[in-house]
Amino acid sequence: MTEAAIDRRSAAKYAAEVVIGQELERAERVARQRIRDGIQGIPPERRHLVTIGDSRIEVIETAAVDEVLAS
Repeated sequence: MTEAAIDRRSAAKYAAEVVIGQELERAERVARQRIRDGIQGIPPERRHLVTIGDSRIEVIETAAVDEVLAS
């Protein structure tokens, strides 16, 4: 194999890795936003405010979160 062929192969492999990395990052951003939107869309009847000391914490039913993650 010539040096030029090796360089082209290395360049092609590097380019493929860059593209795969970019696509994985894009897919992660899309999935993360979909999960956020789903959790924010959980209806109020599946959310509960709990007071602990001076703090109020919103608790979301785990089944509702499971449904978002499964969709």
